[in-house]
Amino acid sequence: MSDPQRAGAVRVEDRGHVRILTLDRPERRNALDLADRLDLLTALRAADHEARAVVLTGAGSVFSAGGDIRSMSQDRDVARQRLDVVNAVVRQLVTGDRPVIAAVEGG
Repeated sequence: MSDPQRAGAVRVEDRGHVRILTLDRPERRNALDLADRLDLLTALRAADHEARAVVLTGAGSVFSAGGDIRSMSQDRDVARQRLDVVNAVVRQLVTGDRPVIAAVEGG
């Protein structure tokens, strides 16, 4: 097992050939701002080259509340960039070379 590394709000840990990506902003219910989304995208792309499978999970008791509304902007260019990055994350999840498993805590 490797020592977890932190890339913004995304904690990256390797356990054998499995890359574990943990959304790590429990104080915000793991809601992601633009920088966090970019970090997630980078981590997902790196996993395609360095792991056989990816587990995506959230720190604490919540997987993710989605987008952090405190970071949302009225500026159309900023909104477009946020959507473009979300689109890229979803595309990576769907079309990436490695299977991605969501580890969601049930209640």
